[in-house]
Amino acid sequence: MSEPAKKQKPDQQPESYSPKKKPEIVSLAEQTRHKILRRNKKMAIEPNIVSKRFTLVGAESKIDFSSDFGSALEALYQKVKDRLSGMQGLAQPARMVGYWYCPTPGSYDDIHYFAGVEADTDYVPEGLAAKKLTESLYAVFVEQERGQIGGPEGAGYKWLNTSKEYMYNEAIPGDLEAYRNLTDTAPDCEAEIYIPIKAKE
Repeated sequence: MSEPAKKQKPDQQPESYSPKKKPEIVSLAEQTRHKILRRNKKMAIEPNIVSKRFTLVGAESKIDFSSDFGSALEALYQKVKDRLSGMQGLAQPARMVGYWYCPTPGSYDDIHYFAGVEADTDYVPEGLAAKKLTESLYAVFVEQERGQIGGPEGAGYKWLNTSKEYMYNEAIPGDLEAYRNLTDTAPDCEAEIYIPIKAKE
């Protein structure tokens, strides 16, 4: 004999009739942005402060953020790696360094990226260029994913905006990402982020 059906209270609706919220449609880019912001909010980070001068040999391109700029960066990395044999004074261990900067300070519609290696800038292979950055203090962070530390919404600049000792060094209009080697340069590869700073007066 089957078990009798359970009676429902008059004001109780069957579970299948419970109102359900419509799923919110959010783009993948927006999901990624919120994920980074949530992670940055939880991060309690303190950088290493170092003094350094960068002398880079590499290739440069203006970055269009409305398109897949990741492929543009990879093309620059490959261009540099194809010409390594023509370089002298290559720092060891060799690593890829990317320099994000605004040629016109404050013009965020004109962002350039210089991909290069630390090498002797007196010997520049054909097709490449030299980039020399004067010595500066840097706040150095370790980033596990692109955009986590560097960039306007990154945890590095949030730290700098609340620092009582340091401020941004406008003499170097950008920041740098230094990868562990020449090949691991994907967005989810570890990199050191160098944000130029100076002591507050």
